[in-house]
Amino acid sequence: MGMGLANAQLFLELKHSGKLKNVKKIAELGSQEIHIKQKDLSNLFNEAGLNQPDFSLFPDLDNWPQYPRCSTKPFYKLLGIDEYTSIDSNGEHGSIQHDWNTSFNDQKLFNQFDVVTDFGSAEHVFNIVEPYKTLHKLCKQGGLIVISQALWGGNGFFLMDRPFIDGIAAANNYKVISISYVVCTKETTKNGSNYQFHIPMNSSLIRTIDLNKVVSIQISAVMEKRDNEEFKIPYEGRMQAEHYGHFGYKTVFLRDDTNREGANRQEYYFLPVFNLDAIKFKTLIIEVFNRLKKKIFRS
Repeated sequence: MGMGLANAQLFLELKHSGKLKNVKKIAELGSQEIHIKQKDLSNLFNEAGLNQPDFSLFPDLDNWPQYPRCSTKPFYKLLGIDEYTSIDSNGEHGSIQHDWNTSFNDQKLFNQFDVVTDFGSAEHVFNIVEPYKTLHKLCKQGGLIVISQALWGGNGFFLMDRPFIDGIAAANNYKVISISYVVCTKETTKNGSNYQFHIPMNSSLIRTIDLNKVVSIQISAVMEKRDNEEFKIPYEGRMQAEHYGHFGYKTVFLRDDTNREGANRQEYYFLPVFNLDAIKFKTLIIEVFNRLKKKIFRS
């Protein structure tokens, strides 16, 4: 579990775009560590136009991949995020000890954090609902949920793709601020950090990659918690609309004019459709037919 080049770049981009303005408190699922060599981290801050870190605040940074390793806490502090909390069963780096297969019930931490993260922790938890339910509870309304999970080459119980992110977002009224694949190659920088690259989320593009040269492919997403409703379990496909009593979702795209490259990134959220007039007639007929068929078979 850790922050490599891709996640560090993501947070520096969030800082540049103003998404971390007034962000003071972060909670992480897992006792997260930095998996970046000092010279490469220095280069990232140079590229972002930020002051050089005081690396005396990053103990054991260059030990990775050996132990002991450096916590992500000082990285966030340099971005202005002063209050840091992590939760993990191992208790390392001052984390709150908790078995993620069970419900997290420390209510004084609920709705307290501006940012919550999962960098490859939940895939190791068999009862994967509990970690995501807790991330939702910890995050403030208007806060950010940042996820990085394995699509290919992971070492946990689960592999995840876009339907996982979109399913959670649709069920819980999250706005998706960014979503991408992250390719982690077998090559390293001259300093020893693993190369990691954000690429557009396109399955055709993924199929062009030579997997013999890749350690893993991840899915990366940043979502905004838009309300304080209880966490809702996602259902796959049409079952989600059926379970929550509507006719499906319209995807609402928003233009992000703060993007560094000139407003090419689109944010989006899912709007439940309760009005029949908003649905194409063909879609409506198919949906009615499927529901009648299901009812007949049940009876």
